[in-house]
Amino acid sequence: MIVDVRGIEEFNFALRKLGRQGENMARRAIRRAVKPMVQAYKTNAATYSRTIAQAIGVIQPRGKKILFGVGVRKKKHPEAWYAHIVEFGAQGIKRKSSPGGRFRKSNPSFAWVGKKKKGERYRVDLPPRPFAKPAIQQTQSIVEVNLGKEMNREFERVLKS
Repeated sequence: MIVDVRGIEEFNFALRKLGRQGENMARRAIRRAVKPMVQAYKTNAATYSRTIAQAIGVIQPRGKKILFGVGVRKKKHPEAWYAHIVEFGAQGIKRKSSPGGRFRKSNPSFAWVGKKKKGERYRVDLPPRPFAKPAIQQTQSIVEVNLGKEMNREFERVLKS
């Protein structure tokens, strides 16, 4: 038996009828459907950082809603904290005024800032090196097609049992 779900209303109605089993079914289908996107994220991120590539996966918040995201799992991999800097870049910091004040004499770790001339950067610009946006653009249509196939497969599996 083939169940073809076309509209969001029919989809929600079918899931509500199935209850908890429907939620689990949708979660399984979505996880399988976004695998190409996760793989694209990882290959794009691996060109910049292997640590970030290893931390990428499916993110699912706790709760009743069936929400999913693909991105860096920072709770599991806190060493990939800098993923947003790689994705969006960072602006360098210029030295605005002459060194002085309370940091000049009391803390020697700030002395290197004083060696830079006024207006000179003491942290360089980091250009954005996006890995997420290209992955989404590459795989968005594939994920949509996969989601329909996976949901049909899950409906068939549930109806057989």
